[in-house]
Formats: sequence, structure tokens, C-alpha cells
Amino acid sequence: MLYFREHQWLVVQGASLFHATIQPEMRRRQNVYWSLDLQFRAAGPVWRRVQSWDRPELHVIVGHFQWPHQSWTDLEQLNFWEPEDEETPGVRGGILDIFYYPKCGDPGQQNPGVGAFGWRVAARERGWLTVELAGMTDRLSATELLAGEKIPVLPDGREERRDPDLAFWKKHAQLYLIENIPFGMVTVKVPHNVRDPETYAVARARQLIGVDEPEHINVTDFNQWEKCTPALRDEVYVDLHFNGFYET
Repeated sequence: MLYFREHQWLVVQGASLFHATIQPEMRRRQNVYWSLDLQFRAAGPVWRRVQSWDRPELHVIVGHFQWPHQSWTDLEQLNFWEPEDEETPGVRGGILDIFYYPKCGDPGQQNPGVGAFGWRVAARERGWLTVELAGMTDRLSATELLAGEKIPVLPDGREERRDPDLAFWKKHAQLYLIENIPFGMVTVKVPHNVRDPETYAVARARQLIGVDEPEHINVTDFNQWEKCTPALRDEVYVDLHFNGFYET
């Protein structure tokens, strides 16, 4: 579920996933580059007769967040709901980019009305993680916003505190979403002198983020591209795919 502007939205499966990137020089878990990529397309009765590529689209990307835990399954503990330290913005919780395309061919709008955000993983079921994200115009945290709300008092005098609902986020946030997103792909850059890139990539991913055997592996060797630029000539990348996310 996504609340943004006046549209109903449908998450684009396959394009929405958690993605980890491992470079050869990375030796510690906290060095791994993590990103969360989300794509949505306008849906509902009003768009029923409109082709998917002619509908409004929204891309939400949380890039370069750090999560130095033992395994990718520990993402279920991820919680960046509170604003980060002003002196180190984006160092742990990532950097948010939002691209809104109102119609096909439109150059789009970047970060429309969103200046701060908080996000977390609320649950995990096997390879799928429930992501909750709120984008706001300023750096007020969800806790501070809730402090300004009226709290019902029960007959025995106890306060009835509840998690914020959709009505709360419609009032305070420019964007709010909660979706089930797969741990989808790990990209490993492989040194050009490695004889077996696939085995190397799986070993590196298992060492740094605790993956099991991937469902699909795709190797990109730029040395085999006829029109490859010299800067990429020795580059080899291996994509390890998980939880039904394949890209061929």
C-alpha cells in the first residue's frame, strides 16, 4: 500500500527488491552497499483501459544504507524510524531519492515535497520483508509527531497508545508506504583473473551476508563485449538472484 498524491498505486513486482553490492576490496559486513528499490504504477478502475507504460509511475530508492549484521535475514531488525544525527546525514539510514513521473515521456519530478524520511522493516517471512517508510517535509520524527496527537484515556486511567494509522500519515506525511519486498539480488564485482566467477561470487556473498545457494546466476564479462570502453574492459560482475527475482 502506498499513499502519494491522489492515485491508487500498485507495486511493480520484480523491479522492487532489496539489493546488496559487494566490491573486491570489501572485507567487513559494514562495507557492503545496500539499497532498497521500489517501483509503483498507478492502478485502480480509472486506469483499467490505459496501458501500463502510459500510467503515472513513482520510483522510491533508499541507497547506500549500512547494516553490519551477520546475515541478510537480520534485515528484519532494521529500524531507521527516527531522524539521524544532523552531523552525519545518510551515513547509516541511507539516502532517499523519489522520482515521480505523472505521464509517459515526462522528465519527472525528484523528491517532490519530501525533505526527510524514516523507515524500518516491520516483519520478515522467509525471503520477504515488510517495509514501512514515511517521507515528510521536515525532520520531525514519527515519535515527535505522535506526541502532538491526542491520546485516548481508558476508564481505568491508562492511556490507549496505538501505532499511527493511515489517517495519521495522510495528515503528516507527503508519502507513506507499507509493502512486502523480497531480498532479491546480490551483485558481486569479481577480479578479472578469477577462473570461476560464479563460485567466487557465491563464496563472497555467503561470507559477508550469509546467503544460501542462489536460484539463478547471471555473469556479465565486459571483456567479451565488442564495443566495450577501455575503462570497463576487465570488469566482471556476477548477479545472484533470490526469491523468484530473475533478470535475464
